Amino acid sequence: MDVIFELKDLYHTFRVPERRHDFVKRKVQDIKYILSILRETDLRKIKVTPEKVSKYYDDYTEDYQKFYGDIFQAFTSDDIHCLLDYYAKKTGMRKGMRILDAGCGVAGPACYFAQTKGVFVEGLTISQVQVTKSKEKIQENSLEGKVNVVKGDYHFLNEIYQENQFDCILFLESLFHSENPDKVLRSAFKVLKPGGVLYAKDFYAIAQSSNKRKRQAKIEIYNIKKIYNYTVYNRNEIANFAKEIGFAIQPITPLPFDFRRPYNAIKFQEEHNIKLHSGGTVMGVESLELFARKPIS
Repeated sequence: MDVIFELKDLYHTFRVPERRHDFVKRKVQDIKYILSILRETDLRKIKVTPEKVSKYYDDYTEDYQKFYGDIFQAFTSDDIHCLLDYYAKKTGMRKGMRILDAGCGVAGPACYFAQTKGVFVEGLTISQVQVTKSKEKIQENSLEGKVNVVKGDYHFLNEIYQENQFDCILFLESLFHSENPDKVLRSAFKVLKPGGVLYAKDFYAIAQSSNKRKRQAKIEIYNIKKIYNYTVYNRNEIANFAKEIGFAIQPITPLPFDFRRPYNAIKFQEEHNIKLHSGGTVMGVESLELFARKPIS
């Protein structure tokens, strides 16, 4: 779209002869720059696959634990347990419920919910390293029989679990590790009980106010996908997917927390020399929550 705006501007300038030369020269340079960004940040060139996500977390889980502990949340509150309690309240967790944590990391949230809410949690991760670390954590906390973690691909939940099995399914900054979130949501719909809740917290694209900010955001979103194997979507895409599958959804909105400074994520990026964009302070993403329910009939 930036190129179109520049070309329109160029067209109108040709109608004023005395402005042509300098303006055209400047605009040609601008268009070349924009085209170079579009070529360099073409999201279609990067493919996020389960295999890539698996390798990424096998390689970096220990590093994540250094900065995040056992609860991998880039956008979090000052008190992580306050955020976890919010998830539990939002989804209506009650003693005896069966919960699926899809993309469970090293079972930090799973163990917390089992200990404090009296629920049974199935955790699923694509990383064998995370499965091993999860089992160690479960054993350390004597949660055998209350928390179980297996390796698997959440695109195929209905092949791993029985249909209509879970009261609640959580995707905590994990759903967008997929280029096919509609397929993930469809598989989740099948294993969720009628009346059950699906809750997902992820990073969504922010509408930008200027062409410069749009370009910066595009670079950031491109680098998030390239570095973290994480695809950023806009809220309308995901809302439409969920509705088409059959979920009854609430508007996708921000959480009631101040996530403007994701300190753990910043520290992690500094340690690993990760730069999501070339300059400025624009953030191309924001943390939003999807709350959906499977109809009873």
